[in-house]
Amino acid sequence: LSRVEQLTGLDLDDGEDRLLLHMALKARRL
Repeated sequence: LSRVEQLTGLDLDDGEDRLLLHMALKARRL
């Protein structure tokens, strides 16, 4: 996950950022 944090610049400890990442990954699969 630390690599994802580096790539996205998001703080995955923040629930909002984690939710955004989850939605982005879901959208990319469609």
